[in-house]
Amino acid sequence: MEKKDIIARLKLLSDELGREIETTGSVVDLELRLREAEDEFAAINGDDGVHSEGGVSSQAAASMIHQTDLSSRERIKVKPLTCLHLKVFNPRGNLISKCVPPGEMVEIASGDFDHKKMIKGG
Repeated sequence: MEKKDIIARLKLLSDELGREIETTGSVVDLELRLREAEDEFAAINGDDGVHSEGGVSSQAAASMIHQTDLSSRERIKVKPLTCLHLKVFNPRGNLISKCVPPGEMVEIASGDFDHKKMIKGG
């Protein structure tokens, strides 16, 4: 897949997932982001995890998305102090695994809070 095609697909998935996906970097970086975004989209929509290039998503990637019924009091908003890989709630209320840069506000399960690595509420 050419770089422009990967970027176009990432932009479509960005709209579908309701979040911005970075579209800069090498072809290898973009292919990795595309695979992750397709796995996330497939897991949210109950697809079988087949990628556009014909590969099949791994069981581990599919398990990153979890339906949840946590009440809002069990969720907290945090800002990481450093770049962290966290399980965050997406706009649909599902937990997804995401690399969160420092200072970006995200919502996590209260049990995942680490006062050494993040601050509550911003």
